Amino acid sequence: MAKRDPLQIGSDLLLLHEGTTDLKVIGKLMRNFRIEGYQPIEVGGQSRLRALLKALVLAPHFKNPIPGIGNPVRAMAVVLDAEADANSTFRSICDSLAAADLPAPEKAGSISQHPLKVGVFLVPDNRSPGKIEDLCLESVCKDPVWACLDPFFKCVSERGAQLPENMAKARAQAFLATRKNPALPVGLAADEGYWQFEHEGFKNLAAFLQAVAEN
Repeated sequence: MAKRDPLQIGSDLLLLHEGTTDLKVIGKLMRNFRIEGYQPIEVGGQSRLRALLKALVLAPHFKNPIPGIGNPVRAMAVVLDAEADANSTFRSICDSLAAADLPAPEKAGSISQHPLKVGVFLVPDNRSPGKIEDLCLESVCKDPVWACLDPFFKCVSERGAQLPENMAKARAQAFLATRKNPALPVGLAADEGYWQFEHEGFKNLAAFLQAVAEN
């Protein structure tokens, strides 16, 4: 999926995502499940969502026919990290949608059934706090190395070292340090098959994206 200027709409199916890491993981997921047609649009942090949505709805082809497609945007998937509180994050996203005069679903993981379909999915599972790294780690919970992660960081803490602020990313990188190519970041690790996309968490995200994309 090639990135576009968000104001240059080239598809009637939009994917709003956090950033590069999320897009690489979600992109690999969609290739695995053969989900096509989405134009990715980087939000760059939830604090920027409101301004982005307001600009997006004013783009020439958001509500007018898109050249080569013949209709305006028909569906939009918003896939963002739940962060510290999934309920609070969902309310914030709904407020941003309302500010742009866009419909919002009733709950995270669901899709509004207005003429314009809008779905919201909060990573990792629409309920728990977390980020894309948490979903990736959940997918490898049966790997033997999984049991080593908590003892490792406990050892680090007990020896007086300050733990990273972003523990999800730290745990993901610690896991990746045990793979054949230990230098890969989380996003590129998806292409190497280090994350298990047949895990239930990823299947739920794939099912959501498929449901938003359906005509």
